[in-house]
Amino acid sequence: MGASTLHTVTVLPPPRVFLGRDAELAALVSALRSDVTTGRFIVLQGPAGIGKTSLIDAALARAHRPAPPLRARADSMGRRHGHRLLVDALAPVLTEDDRALLSRRHQYGVGERLHSIIDRMAAQPTVFVLEDLHQADSASLALLARLARTVEQAPLLVIGSLRTQARHETRPALDHLLGVLGERGVLRTIELGPLPNAACLEITEHLTGGGSTAPWRGVSPRPGATRSSSPRWSAGCCTTAA
Repeated sequence: MGASTLHTVTVLPPPRVFLGRDAELAALVSALRSDVTTGRFIVLQGPAGIGKTSLIDAALARAHRPAPPLRARADSMGRRHGHRLLVDALAPVLTEDDRALLSRRHQYGVGERLHSIIDRMAAQPTVFVLEDLHQADSASLALLARLARTVEQAPLLVIGSLRTQARHETRPALDHLLGVLGERGVLRTIELGPLPNAACLEITEHLTGGGSTAPWRGVSPRPGATRSSSPRWSAGCCTTAA
């Protein structure tokens, strides 16, 4: 018998589908596709699991920008390290000299070098994506507030996200940044509220392949509930039912 031939079959993952948030998605895609000639900030705000990251991912996928954004996500551990958010975002463009200076951890020197790097990047249209600003270190927020005072002069688009918080829960550095952006007129805030029940049902059916006979058909969430009107809640239902 002759030797059998093995054939490798590549199975591609199904295309990602983004459902709901048509107006918000259109606004982000428009901002990403437009010629960035003057700087501005767009901040997505909403509770945990509402879909801020998914909305950003969907907009980036549709915008087809020639260069990827400089992107980073803040977390509670990084808050202990000065300028951590911006260092992470700028990591792909740092030179060896940049890395050597940043490693010295002299906060003033680090801040000045980061400022000069951003100026260098601003020679051409540049997009930053900075997620979970409510977790960001104070030094990064302070440098962003400094940049906000002159951002209109640079082709920078900064897309940020933050969790909805009561005013007394907002850290001073973040409150200051948002205040400066508002005063300069370079901030657009997109509030993400609960999805309509029909959109949540559509997401659930897409994830499970369910239809009119699915067990959650006809189930209404509690009045005023937000978890049951978010993409994360829909995905959780699918995991539980699996």
